[in-house]
Parts: sequence; structure tokens; C-alpha cells
Amino acid sequence: MIMKLWKTALAALVNLAVLLAFSATSTQAAVKKVSYPKTGSYCTTLATSDAFGMGYAPKVTASGDKVTFIGKFTKVKNTGLFPEPEHKLKYGKYTFTLDSKCKFEVPGPLDAIHVSKKKFLSNLKTVSRHHDGLGVVVCVKKGKAKTVSLVS
Repeated sequence: MIMKLWKTALAALVNLAVLLAFSATSTQAAVKKVSYPKTGSYCTTLATSDAFGMGYAPKVTASGDKVTFIGKFTKVKNTGLFPEPEHKLKYGKYTFTLDSKCKFEVPGPLDAIHVSKKKFLSNLKTVSRHHDGLGVVVCVKKGKAKTVSLVS
């Protein structure tokens, strides 16, 4: 009798796990590509929630000359130490095409340090996996990212 209850409980747990796996997959597939103005500066935080009020991106991928964020961005007026928010953009899939002369910056002891694209994308992937709350600012002109910065 007890063995039959255990088997029934185990079967119910397996069914629940399968149901949750399918619902998680369909939620991820439902993220829509977002259209944004092709000129301006955009800010987000590499985090799982909008704790800093500038948007958040829990997932980042990079391939070739494109960087894709799944999350929420804020269009900002300036890109200094304290970016001034212009308006928030909706949650979705943001893909930025990197200009061939795009500059990549990471935080330094006193100011931003310019690094190679390869090093920057490697840092971006590492940071995004650990979700330590670093900000990302992407400056776009005529549809191409001209500067991508990690800011602390």
C-alpha cells in the first residue's frame, strides 16, 4: 500500500516537472523582438530584476557583429556616470549590430578603459552569467552601435 502511494506521488512529481519544463520553454520562445529608435543611447543592468530603475537584462548573447539582450532598456539623454533617463522601453529581445569601428569600454580605477571586442564580449558573457548588477550603455547612430560600455 505504501509503495503504491510512493509510486503515485513520484508519477505526479514527474508530470509536474514535465509541465513546468514545457511552460518555461514556451515563455522563453514568447520573447518578441523589440523595435527601438535607430539613434540614441540605451542603458540596462545585467541583473534579473529592475532594482536600479534603468532596465534589466537577465540574458545576453553575442555572435559575430551582433549583441542580443533579452530584457528591458531605458533610453537615456547622456551616457556619463549618472545617465539621465528619457523613457523606458518595453521588455523584449534587443539586438544591436556593432559598427566595424565600435569602441568597447570597461570600468577602470578612474575612467573607462578601452578594450578589444573579443575581450569585451568575453567580459560581458562572464558578467551576465554572474548577474552582479553592472550597467551596460549602448550608443547607437544610424542603426549601428558605436560604443558599448560596461559601467559600475
